[in-house]
Amino acid sequence: MKIFALIGTPLSGSLSPCLMKAAYNGRYRYDLLDSPDFDLVWGRFLKDYNGINVTAPFKERAFHEVLRSGKVSPNAEISGAVNLVVKTPGGLYGHNCDVDGILSAITPAVNALGTAGKKPRALVVGAGGAGRAAITAAFIAGMDVTLVNRTYERATALSEEMEQLWFSVNPMEDLRECIRGADLVIYTLPCPLAGLEKYDFQGKWVLEANYKTPCLKDFFTGKEKSGGYISGLEWLLGQAAAGYSLFTGEEPDVTAMRSQLKTRRA
Repeated sequence: MKIFALIGTPLSGSLSPCLMKAAYNGRYRYDLLDSPDFDLVWGRFLKDYNGINVTAPFKERAFHEVLRSGKVSPNAEISGAVNLVVKTPGGLYGHNCDVDGILSAITPAVNALGTAGKKPRALVVGAGGAGRAAITAAFIAGMDVTLVNRTYERATALSEEMEQLWFSVNPMEDLRECIRGADLVIYTLPCPLAGLEKYDFQGKWVLEANYKTPCLKDFFTGKEKSGGYISGLEWLLGQAAAGYSLFTGEEPDVTAMRSQLKTRRA
């Protein structure tokens, strides 16, 4: 039987095991390998598992590790990060299903903004692995992209690394103005920035990566005339559905997966 796992830390409360169980009616084992030691969990993967999902803080490290002996998908190559690695007869293959997940999650925003008659503007907050995927997805969706990160130097370095996807970089001090000018905000930081509650998100579409302890959800009522909040659970579902089929070669039961998320959310 093929077995899979998620590596990263912290993994407490991860929904990936229950999603895998729902996707294939429990036919595949899925473990959580929670450790800050990348070499330890990577070694476990190489020894014992057919494939892994990768979450923070290992997405960029895993990308470079795969390149040592395998290859990566176009989305992974563009973003410089992987969130899924599978063993194949030709070696390791790294993917970035986060890009698929984000594109799926922002579909309502893209459809709504497409009727406005102008090129939509996306603001990505955070320059980690999730931020890389968000930039890639927003670019693919045809948006002008701006990146804001707590460390400006890291954001500018990322813009040079991802130069094939032109995007602007602003310092964190400009966050309020950047939010004001954005149509879609993709917030990838795991915790709220100081003073975030003072910013005006009305009329904006917001996708928040953190589904465990979201900090932006309370800013929306669900009755907005324009814009709206998109839960990170939609991101999770989209990337899981894309990834599980790469793991197994079989299409997952997305209806059962969504039902599982609704049960957990309730």
